[in-house]
Amino acid sequence: MNNAEIVYNGRDNHIELQLRENGVNLVDYAPITRVLVTVGATAIDSDINPQLLDWSGEYLIIKAGLASLSAGAHTVRIETWDIDNPNGVVWTESLRIVVRQ
Repeated sequence: MNNAEIVYNGRDNHIELQLRENGVNLVDYAPITRVLVTVGATAIDSDINPQLLDWSGEYLIIKAGLASLSAGAHTVRIETWDIDNPNGVVWTESLRIVVRQ
């Protein structure tokens, strides 16, 4: 997969993403109350595993290497919730990653 993020199972490598709204980088991640990252049948949910996701700075950090994902190529969906978006916002469903052992 070209232009895919590489994830190494059991490693501390992480994926660092800037979310963009209307072509502009999201400036303030503080209002986000929940993040859900779906990788195939695996959900990385901040409500269940908060240690795997961090949005306290200027990026969304996904600690996918610690999520026990199955090896291979995957397409990822990223969703967030906040007070103004109680039904959630889908940021992408086409982030490509390759998980290696």
